[in-house]
Amino acid sequence: MRKRTTRSMLALMLAATLTACGGAGTTNSPSEGTSSAQPAGSEVQTAIETQASGGEEVTDLEFYIPIVAGGALQQTMGEFVEEFNELNPEYHVEMIYTGTMDDNIVKLQSAAQAGTMPQFYLAPYNYKFMLDALGIVDPVDDLVESDEDGEAYIDGFIDSFIRDSYIDGKLVSIPFARSCCIFYYNKDAFREVGLDPESPPETWDELVEMAQKLTKYNDSGSAERWGFGICENQANSQWPWAILTAQKGGQINSDDGAYTYFDSDASIAAVQWWVDLHNVYKCVPDYLLSFVDMPNMFIEGQLAMMEHTSGNLTNIYSNADFEVGVGYLPYADVATSSTGGQNFYLTPGLTEAEREGSWKFIRYCTEPEQQARWCAACGYIATVDDAFETETLKNYMKEVPGLQNALDQLHQGAVTEINTYECQQIVTLINDYLQASILGDMTVEDAMKELQARADSILSPYRK
Repeated sequence: MRKRTTRSMLALMLAATLTACGGAGTTNSPSEGTSSAQPAGSEVQTAIETQASGGEEVTDLEFYIPIVAGGALQQTMGEFVEEFNELNPEYHVEMIYTGTMDDNIVKLQSAAQAGTMPQFYLAPYNYKFMLDALGIVDPVDDLVESDEDGEAYIDGFIDSFIRDSYIDGKLVSIPFARSCCIFYYNKDAFREVGLDPESPPETWDELVEMAQKLTKYNDSGSAERWGFGICENQANSQWPWAILTAQKGGQINSDDGAYTYFDSDASIAAVQWWVDLHNVYKCVPDYLLSFVDMPNMFIEGQLAMMEHTSGNLTNIYSNADFEVGVGYLPYADVATSSTGGQNFYLTPGLTEAEREGSWKFIRYCTEPEQQARWCAACGYIATVDDAFETETLKNYMKEVPGLQNALDQLHQGAVTEINTYECQQIVTLINDYLQASILGDMTVEDAMKELQARADSILSPYRK
């Protein structure tokens, strides 16, 4: 809930003490006390607040963070909050856990309608158009300009991350918990079937050939290990689809978020290849593969190769009992990946103190050392280049060399995942129609044409 208060903890404690003591020993009746004692109490309260705060007021700041309480994410962000509050006693930041990313969006929508928004929040970078349409996005260009090193600060972000932070040339968010899709493979499994563990597939054709070799069945005919995995469950399959379409030379939406190209030749070809992995090449699980399940399946040897978030680098390197390989995503015509993750957004209508304090906290969390700690603890990619010059990440990358591959892939160029108005609704439709194609309920062409027609209906009000 949005707090509009400044505070002095000592002042409040002393004021409560005076109230409990009956107004410093007065014997007035309630009616008499109202007229004669209140001004004196008001003067005491003012004196207490000034003395207790050293002439400075404390501004409360709340922000939403979409994680389930517990684990490295909570611990590391908790450290950032505690450090910031100690370094900046004029502010008090409190983080509010909102659950999953989907839960977070629902709570943001509810808070926007109720007028109880936090001062700032984390949300998917690719939901910027939808959040802006809700009226809960405040551009930060003036804050950047007022900082002596503001221009250098923005220039320090990795281009594939910062470029998606603008609407109509205005900076509306700051990259924080970001990732990209990378290619994981089991080097031991490669050796087992006679493949070179230092030569992962570079193209779709090579991927299929290797995945078929790596798929292994037991005596009863059940698959013990699938050659390849790509996420297909609800709310996640839009990410690989954007990548596959880009690798065929297309894109799934316009830069202004008002148009989609779901029935383009590149899009249809990408989905058809995806369907063929199931029905023709039979090298992926014969069911819809869950994004959440994939890391454990890879660690347990049930998947020999997979495309998944770089946010699982720490988890996979720490828990796999085989040699982990990380490579570039295999491609058809264009070599590329896609970014993912969340940015910081400021809420409109803040007081000057709230706005400045929120900005100061965001800057603290995105300085190189903090980003290095965040990356090493959680597996997200540090969003600023200078973080990779810190000892923290130099040491981390010795243990997790795959991070260098992810970084190189970002600098090579990574496309944006679906990024439209009404993005949450569009994402749901994408997953519905992709699943219909994979399960054979619709032909790929029919599914993509119907999906495009429905997207046109939803997005038409936003077209200029």
